[in-house]
Amino acid sequence: MGQVVGEPGFLLTITPNPPPPSGTTADMIMSNSSNGTYEIYNAGGNAILAAYQLGQVGTPWTFAALGTFQAGDSSDMILRNSSTGAFEAYYVSGNNITNAALVGTVGLDWNFAGIGNFDGASSLSELMLRNASSGSFELYRVAGGGVLSGSSVAPVGNNFQVKGFGNFSGSPVTQMIMQDNTNDASAGQLELYTYQPSTASLAGVNVGKVGSNLSIVGCADLLGNGMTQMVMRQNNGNFWLYSYNAASNSLSGILVGAIGSNFHVVGFGPLGSAGRDEMLMQDAAGNFEVYQYNASLNAFVGNPMGAVGAPWVVDGIAADPPSGAGTPTAQLVQAMAGFGGGSGAAIPNTAPLGADTSQQPLLTTPHA
Repeated sequence: MGQVVGEPGFLLTITPNPPPPSGTTADMIMSNSSNGTYEIYNAGGNAILAAYQLGQVGTPWTFAALGTFQAGDSSDMILRNSSTGAFEAYYVSGNNITNAALVGTVGLDWNFAGIGNFDGASSLSELMLRNASSGSFELYRVAGGGVLSGSSVAPVGNNFQVKGFGNFSGSPVTQMIMQDNTNDASAGQLELYTYQPSTASLAGVNVGKVGSNLSIVGCADLLGNGMTQMVMRQNNGNFWLYSYNAASNSLSGILVGAIGSNFHVVGFGPLGSAGRDEMLMQDAAGNFEVYQYNASLNAFVGNPMGAVGAPWVVDGIAADPPSGAGTPTAQLVQAMAGFGGGSGAAIPNTAPLGADTSQQPLLTTPHA
């Protein structure tokens, strides 16, 4: 057994879990909000191959993102304290939490927007935060030693909402898709933004418009071509797969059919094979189905992938082994995650976890 010491007053006792079994292509993190327990599921071949407890973290700490915050990992977790705005990194390697570090605090008027490799200068994932009032962005890096450092990014009008992150145009860095949410003639317009390090700003291009009957439910590499597509759901239940063509600066959509309304999207990742993402869906009973796009049928083809019932929810999916920093499938919802109130964006590295997290034991029996 071993121990992981996080912020003052937090001690995690470790009973080592076995490493992911052969055939694992993705790790899925699930949590139980009623008691703060986290679990890791190893998936591959459209099946759950193994499942293990990771540990418990007390309220008010909630999941923010998965990413690469320690070299060689892809399933490291970032949690945020919804009372103070503090971020805590949990380094996950080989199905175990190997270390934990309080990386900094950001005012609660700054909402987590997404994760990626935005400036191309680091092998570690970076966080993009947005101010709830002004629409301004800040780019944060978890530097060596677990210290969060931030820099201002020019604002984008609040009429545009973050809809997803990925490599939409063949860019070597992570890009951001935003959509106009007004009720005027421009509603539905999509813009693709790329971070410009030289000016610390986001450069945007209008890539087209989709009807109000379509909603973006996720972004992933469903074609296996190394680029990111947008998955949209029509109000009649049909799914569409949209790709961006940089040469013509346009979007093209493919109708891929309907899936029963009793299932909802809970994540994207390489659940079947490495190098290609699938869409994970779940019904109210906890049954998982994983859908892969089949080009010959021009449709999503689904397969069952076990069941995990409430109150357990999917937080994120990451490639295993890692394929690079800030991969777009390393988070469940690549959009704004609000935390309410607060002020300022100072980053003191001193805020502790609440006392209710002290001496939390590691649970060793996988959830059934």
